[in-house]
Amino acid sequence: MPRYTSEHIIQECGDILLGPLSRSRHWGRIVERIRARTGVTLTTKEAKALHVEAMSVFNSIGTLDSSASIENTTSTQVGTDTSIKVIRDDEEISVSSKGIRTIADLMNAARLDPGDWTVESVTPNYWESVRADGGINPHFQIRARFKRFPEWAEAITAPQPLPQVRRDSPKRKALFIPDTQHGFRRMESGEMEPMHDVRACALAVEVVREWQPDIIYLLGDHLDLAPWSKYSKPASVMQTTNATLRSVHDWIAEIRRAARHADIYYCEGNHESRIYRSIVDRLGEAENLRTATGERAVLSIPNLLDLDSLDVKYIEPYGKEHVLWDKIGVSHGTKHGNKVGALLSKRLPGSTYSWVQGHDHKLALGTRAIHEKGKIRHITGMCPGTLSRVDGAVPGVSLYPNWSQGLGFAVIAGSDAHMWVSPILNGTICVSGRVLTANGRDTASTEPSHT
Repeated sequence: MPRYTSEHIIQECGDILLGPLSRSRHWGRIVERIRARTGVTLTTKEAKALHVEAMSVFNSIGTLDSSASIENTTSTQVGTDTSIKVIRDDEEISVSSKGIRTIADLMNAARLDPGDWTVESVTPNYWESVRADGGINPHFQIRARFKRFPEWAEAITAPQPLPQVRRDSPKRKALFIPDTQHGFRRMESGEMEPMHDVRACALAVEVVREWQPDIIYLLGDHLDLAPWSKYSKPASVMQTTNATLRSVHDWIAEIRRAARHADIYYCEGNHESRIYRSIVDRLGEAENLRTATGERAVLSIPNLLDLDSLDVKYIEPYGKEHVLWDKIGVSHGTKHGNKVGALLSKRLPGSTYSWVQGHDHKLALGTRAIHEKGKIRHITGMCPGTLSRVDGAVPGVSLYPNWSQGLGFAVIAGSDAHMWVSPILNGTICVSGRVLTANGRDTASTEPSHT
């Protein structure tokens, strides 16, 4: 086994002795690395001693004596005598010394093992006195407080294994389909231009077929009913109500065929209530008008859309919440925000239960934690965006609306309801690791996701 002087080992392995391992007191690793580099096998005490020696290896006096820029500095100076004072406690030691200049020398003089003690604070001091011959006597003083290094800090602990992850299928699944604002504008050619996004509507049907939810919520405003609005309307939207009603009925029928056993709820929105408000304002006698044997008002939305034939339950009046799983309030919503996230800022801070709403036409999802009785309860708010056109085609909005398309999802896992949204981007949505893309007006294709 080769033998080296301490100076040689410090020169060869100074980076190891003064590196991160020494600061974390991993002396065993330092010994291993020195052996790998030099072939010398040290004890941990020898490694500690070399560490202290390496801290003091810089020769400040010699550097100043050989300086080409600094003249008459240390050559005529005489150092002060060294004295040391140590005050010991069980876990702390205070050391002060005159003449010692470095922490390494101070620890050496106080016989402090660097593996057992760490520096808490250091106060250096320097002053000068004039000798009888006119020379200068330098005086050095250093004070330091050391704290015992905890034994657990030196222990190398094995990494804790991650817990196993169990895979279960959710107990129940719910899908939330936001505003489509079905409607048409009659072009000069006579062609009916849809104001709803037919590709997004086709994707909603395909997601139902792919994901097979137990419960489906139509969040309202699926009828735009521009001809029934109290606001000014162009002639191009007049006489389009029958086409709109048929389009929405056929679309919901596609959803029903895709999930024959799902419970489907249709929440009334402010656009669906346009017919009722028009009747009340202009033809009050027609309110709740029924056929001789009918149970529904002739001009009610459930009757006009023939929802009974599709086994769809209509939630009215506008603004009423339906409770899902005794955990989530679902409605069309009566609030919205001008900016993304503004709806959450309005509703979520004061919410005491989770909720889903349409109406806002912006994708938004947020969760707040409520701490009560030593437990944490999470409240989630969701708006899944819209399925209407977002290019300004819908009457009454700007040419560049700040809208986004998407769908909302929720599952029951254990006793918790997990909620999320998936955006629709340029006719594409990702569901359960599969990418669904609407190719044309009424069809969607499926391809596996590579993400």
